[in-house]
Amino acid sequence: MTKSMNFSNKKAFTLAELIMVLIILSTVIFIVTPKVSDFLLLNARLKSGARKIAVLVRYTRSEALSTGKKQSLCFDIDKNVCRVVNSGEKVFLHSSAKIQDVMLEKNKKITSGEVNIDFSPKGYSKKVMVHLKSDKKDEVITLSVRPLTGAVSMEEGYIDW
Repeated sequence: MTKSMNFSNKKAFTLAELIMVLIILSTVIFIVTPKVSDFLLLNARLKSGARKIAVLVRYTRSEALSTGKKQSLCFDIDKNVCRVVNSGEKVFLHSSAKIQDVMLEKNKKITSGEVNIDFSPKGYSKKVMVHLKSDKKDEVITLSVRPLTGAVSMEEGYIDW
């Protein structure tokens, strides 16, 4: 005896329904993907700018130690450039990472012009905080330079004294 199967009682998606679901999903992915990649790229550019400045701080301190002469690191806030004064080494930050301000002392916040961080022949400097801001969103990274060791710490958010 052969049993005949009755396919009319089975429930399944039609080909047209599956195609519609795929079209809707691909449209959502097409709309969301650029926004997510822009968010990730801005964050990466901001962190890259912070790392570049940290490297330049370490370089300037090591130059002061190795030459036995005072070295200065200059932040040109208006031009968004950081450079070593005596050697000409420059770092141009990406346009999406702006130098927001440089804090030299508790009540001394500089938001425009040029600011120098001086490293003594023994590598000492004043405590300095540099704030980098993303131009498209309110994301800020704070760089802190330790006076005795010249160590640079990087933290997300605007950190005040």
